[in-house]
Amino acid sequence: MSIKAPNILLVEDHQDLRLELLDYLEQMGFAVESAVSLMQMHQRLASQAFTILLLDLSLPDGDGLTQIAALRAQHRLQLGIIILSARNHFDERTQALELGADFYLTKPVHLPELTALIKQLQLRLQPNTANHWQLELPHKQLTAPNGLSCKLTATELRLLTHLCQQSETTGREQLCQLLQHNLEVVSTRKLDTLISRLRTKVKLHCQQELPLITYRNLGYALSDSITMEPATTNQLQPNNAQAR
Repeated sequence: MSIKAPNILLVEDHQDLRLELLDYLEQMGFAVESAVSLMQMHQRLASQAFTILLLDLSLPDGDGLTQIAALRAQHRLQLGIIILSARNHFDERTQALELGADFYLTKPVHLPELTALIKQLQLRLQPNTANHWQLELPHKQLTAPNGLSCKLTATELRLLTHLCQQSETTGREQLCQLLQHNLEVVSTRKLDTLISRLRTKVKLHCQQELPLITYRNLGYALSDSITMEPATTNQLQPNNAQAR
């Protein structure tokens, strides 16, 4: 299978380093463009599809660290994020990774290591059109790419159906409102328990991890596309006997 070359956006305000990285990445066969500020980064991301972002943290118009969570929530796992920074504080590295960065490299960047990380992200970002998750609404079950299936409760089905229809992260409070049954309001603690049990069940029956990502202080989103097989409206209505 051929792997499509990623489209890379380099965000770096230091001219010499930017030109060095651009020249190196182009020599390695990557398609790469650059931005020198957070404003330019957002403009380019809004006008063109990039698969990998190389992000400096200390930029003229702000700290790149403050952008990671929003970038991850907006682009989910369709965008690889590699931090390139002269700041080498352990707490900051940990924070960047917790916010959603894939890798954190300190300057001066070891170019072969950068190439290896880009290629690793390439494999994750390569779309797999032959195998995908499928949510079969009429049968109330989730089928993994390996063909194994898992039966779902009405609540689990309603949860996954909603997440399949969203392009961005859904907040926990919003999901609680969606999943309330009659006069019983689902609390955020119950929601977290529901999702934990769903992950365990899918892993047990499908032998694969549920493609559901938790974004701290933001909510939940699917990390992989799930195709839905349509059902009637009645099949999606919550039922007290099945919901729990």
